[in-house]
Amino acid sequence: MLKSKLPPGAMLARMGGDEFAMVLTGSEAMKPSLDFAQSVLDFFARPVHIDERSLQVGASIGVATADIKAVRSEELFRRADMAMYESKSAGKNRITLYDATLDAERLRKTEIEDGIRKGLENDEFDVVYQPIVEARSGVISSVEALVRWPRRPEGAMMPDQFIDVAECSGLIHPLGQFVLRKACLDLGAVPGLRLSVNLSPAQFRDPELEAKVAKTLEETGFPVERLELEVTEGYLIENPARAVAAIANLKALGVSMALDDFGTGYSSIGYLRRYAFDKIKIDKSLAGTVDRDPQAAALVAGTVAIAQALHISVTAEGVETEDHVRLLKLAGCQYLQGFYYSRPKPLAEVLEWCEKASADKLTA
Repeated sequence: MLKSKLPPGAMLARMGGDEFAMVLTGSEAMKPSLDFAQSVLDFFARPVHIDERSLQVGASIGVATADIKAVRSEELFRRADMAMYESKSAGKNRITLYDATLDAERLRKTEIEDGIRKGLENDEFDVVYQPIVEARSGVISSVEALVRWPRRPEGAMMPDQFIDVAECSGLIHPLGQFVLRKACLDLGAVPGLRLSVNLSPAQFRDPELEAKVAKTLEETGFPVERLELEVTEGYLIENPARAVAAIANLKALGVSMALDDFGTGYSSIGYLRRYAFDKIKIDKSLAGTVDRDPQAAALVAGTVAIAQALHISVTAEGVETEDHVRLLKLAGCQYLQGFYYSRPKPLAEVLEWCEKASADKLTA
């Protein structure tokens, strides 16, 4: 297929595995190179049929150009390779043109990766907690554990700046284990309060996940019935069979399972039936707009109705105003989470907030 779409004068070579390189020389090489790349994407946009089976195949493509007199061929291949990996990390099935900012971005990610590795060794990370409140009573029912990097030598870094790097580098495994272990130790001293911990796609992909969770619970003594693990849809799409098995194995331990960020991406009612979640968490992009978007309000109400029919509880995220509270309670959400109640805080501050909230209710 690739050979049939080559521009005149181009050379095609297999680099190994599933990687191929096309080389084209000449002052007007850019346009035919991009046309070739687009034709490859167009071809793979359709299912491939082999032995009565339909397969969906994708391609990630990187393109680099240079004056061959000024840049060695090894450097040109390196640039194209970097652009290809940028296509992969951006979601696959796309074309990326190399430019110098990719080198700067690679250096930035390498520095963050090294920092995470050293930070885990030097106790630079911490865990904070955001309350999840029972909608009717206003009483805190659980907390969500969230990682922070406050003791980084260069200054604190927010999760959205380092989590993706940890995920791509594999460091999410020790980082995730740190969060789970510390949260279990912290909450073990607080009777009755449930704990919710996020699992990244890479963690969920780990065949040793169930064993690691069981070992952490055993070593910390945290009651399994108080632990809830949250997953997003990414890995559910990537490997449905493995996801079903992983969720079943975790539930067999006694852990509750929640589908996070429901209402974004490809989340569907079919997920709720297939994966046997105990809870869904409606994303703030929906729950946080119920006061100004009638469609969002209708979607939330419909989601809650279906979840209730399937005996799945619902938490609404992104709760920031009294109107949010009123409308989400009216829609039937059992639990609410957001800045209206509290930002993520150290556990001691969360417990102080709980005591104050309880005192206010008694004196009201």
